[in-house]
Amino acid sequence: PHGLRMGRGTGRSILPPLLGADARQVLAVPILVKGGLNGILVVGGMPEDHHDPDEAVLLQGFADRIAVGQTAAMRERELFRRANFDPLTELPNRRSLLEALERDLARDAAPTSEAALLFIDLDGFSKVNDTLGHSAGDRLLLHAATRLRGTLRKGDLVARLGGDEFVLVLVEPGDAAEVTAVAQHVRMLLSEPYDIGHGDTYVGASIGIAMYPRDGLSPSVLLQRADLAMYQAKQRGT
Repeated sequence: PHGLRMGRGTGRSILPPLLGADARQVLAVPILVKGGLNGILVVGGMPEDHHDPDEAVLLQGFADRIAVGQTAAMRERELFRRANFDPLTELPNRRSLLEALERDLARDAAPTSEAALLFIDLDGFSKVNDTLGHSAGDRLLLHAATRLRGTLRKGDLVARLGGDEFVLVLVEPGDAAEVTAVAQHVRMLLSEPYDIGHGDTYVGASIGIAMYPRDGLSPSVLLQRADLAMYQAKQRGT
């Protein structure tokens, strides 16, 4: 076992609050996860107490069980992250976006609130990839994601669908004129120069808007209509 016995007085500034002021002996057993220290199991005792080797083995068994649980929890968190978040920008992905919309719209079975979906596509992004390389393109996407995060109010959501496509969900956005103003602000924000290691780099943005409940009651319909509106905007160059 990897137990570490500490003598009387060791770690007095930290251990008394954890073990009690009268504790004078401790047995510390490391909790190892993937070869690294992920915690310490500590047992305290009085001066007359005597720890025998069997106690150390027992404590190490407890520590190993804790490590197994921690490993399983870490694996579950990683699987959840991979299933629900974009690996590059760490924004919610398409699946996470649709689930969030389903959950929020289900609470509003008789639509009284409003929401707006802004489907955003970066114009000229493929040229950045082709001329500067995919690593430069990834850096540009990270900058774009940061700018979009900065536009969020409480309750709003931004997601990356893949490639150079993002969706911004505005909760209680106001009237159509206010939503259009937000879209214009986002378009200007994304059109500002990017510093990705090759001097100033520019892309544009085409944005399509779908309003809930006016343009649809289901997330999939809203997303399709916002996508279509974005395509029409790209064709018009607006």
